[in-house]
Amino acid sequence: MSRYTSEQALIGAVNGLVDMMWPGGTLYYTLPEYKEWVEPTGEEMAETQIKAEDLLVNAIDAYVPMLGRPYCVKGATKFFEFLQVDALVQHLGYSLLDQLVRQILPGTSSGIEKLHVDLATRIRREQNEIKNQRFRESLQENSQMIDA
Repeated sequence: MSRYTSEQALIGAVNGLVDMMWPGGTLYYTLPEYKEWVEPTGEEMAETQIKAEDLLVNAIDAYVPMLGRPYCVKGATKFFEFLQVDALVQHLGYSLLDQLVRQILPGTSSGIEKLHVDLATRIRREQNEIKNQRFRESLQENSQMIDA
């Protein structure tokens, strides 16, 4: 792990990020070869999902001798289904990023914990506000029905 946290490694990572985002000192999406992202059609999405599932099922060959083909296929299929839920994939990405930061910068653990607590508190507060708003709206609807 120390080779990833050395000064040279961090400088290399930052330089790589800068080169990726600003190749030749120009923001990447202002370059002439930049192509605007186009949302795929439903047919293209379905085709891509089928290809991805096939790739995932075919990649399990290393585990077949230990677990058996039916269990491997079932596990790969469940993993593929997991990857189709945006919220779960986003959470996985944030969790991996969180662990990466904790490993590279161990002194930030207390700050990360505080950030987690603050975010959780804010999310709970917003959810409660939404529930209270819905409750107030339903009370108003009920009172209007009673008055009518």
